[in-house]
Amino acid sequence: MCDKAERPDSPESLHSVHGRHTLEFSRLANITDAVFAIAMTLLVFDISVPDPLPGTLGEVVLIWPDLLAFMISFAVLANFWWMNHSFVASLRRIEPGLIGLTLLILGLVALLPFATALLSAQGPVSHAVVAPYIALVGTIALVHTCMVVRAWRAGAMGSQITADVFRLELIISAGWVCVMLIAIGIAFFAPPWGLVALLLGPLWEWGVERVASRKAAV
Repeated sequence: MCDKAERPDSPESLHSVHGRHTLEFSRLANITDAVFAIAMTLLVFDISVPDPLPGTLGEVVLIWPDLLAFMISFAVLANFWWMNHSFVASLRRIEPGLIGLTLLILGLVALLPFATALLSAQGPVSHAVVAPYIALVGTIALVHTCMVVRAWRAGAMGSQITADVFRLELIISAGWVCVMLIAIGIAFFAPPWGLVALLLGPLWEWGVERVASRKAAV
């Protein structure tokens, strides 16, 4: 038997809270996947075709800033998509606060191809480009952390999400924010190394999950 949040004839369901099996929930999940897919696809347009066309492999290497910017941004978006996918999978309903935060994070995701184009044009050597790029990535991570907290406080997470699981998700999300702040600081002194520091985000996530799995196995 569905709860009040999932009943289509419920005023609360119609105007504020939408259960997992409602059309509104599906529409939000679909537009989220669509924006991520479009942003990831647009990244390839930032790779410029040399004119004249290269005749040797060595000449192809000359476009390495474009390829590097593409790979970094694609990896960043893929990781955030996976984090969002896991987050949505844990929800049993959505409400106005979560909808608003989702739209905010989608707006930031849509900006990443533009930030990537700047990074591609200037290369990873200018802190004036690298620092704002990392700041944008960090803001996405911060909004995701806010989404996790909002969902927990609004009781929107499924029964399988215990307090321990919530703390784990919060630690992972907050860790991403800290990594971005560190990367921004590094970028002001050594822009290329600021980009390299972005790799600490996935490493942090992997490390926290490994520690949690070991504790659960004990």
